[in-house]
Amino acid sequence: MPKQNKTVKDNNELPKKLAETKEARQRRRRTNSIITASAILAFIIIIAGGGWYWVYQVPLKAPIIKVNDQTISIMYLLNLCLMNSSAPTDTMSMIQSVIDNCIVEQVASQPPYNIKISEADVDKGLRAEANSIITAPIPPRLRPPLLLHDAKTVTDAELTSGTASS
Repeated sequence: MPKQNKTVKDNNELPKKLAETKEARQRRRRTNSIITASAILAFIIIIAGGGWYWVYQVPLKAPIIKVNDQTISIMYLLNLCLMNSSAPTDTMSMIQSVIDNCIVEQVASQPPYNIKISEADVDKGLRAEANSIITAPIPPRLRPPLLLHDAKTVTDAELTSGTASS
């Protein structure tokens, strides 16, 4: 049998290929660890966010009052208490006043009464109420330095911003 000549590879080629595979393996490990850490972090954030939502938000949206087709949630009742400083402090009287308001809203727009109020009517009523508050001018010694005139009516800008110069 004749001898076959094997080609001898250059010794410099072999370490280069091993070095490249080591670098590629390290890069792949680093990428995999970053992806794994990101997935674990996203999972933790999703679990924590879902838990927060179910513990703190869902109970506030639960209906506590139902008047015909209109439902009132705990969040609405709490917001009503926060916005209205003259609201009753007793919980049952607060709930009763909300029920009464819902009934009035529902009954007022139906046939024997047919009461409908537009936004223009509400604005007109708010303007009249604001103008009735400004009746007596402020004496000059008590007037803030920025006020140069005695205002007898509330302007549109003052009505929308909630400030009135007297």
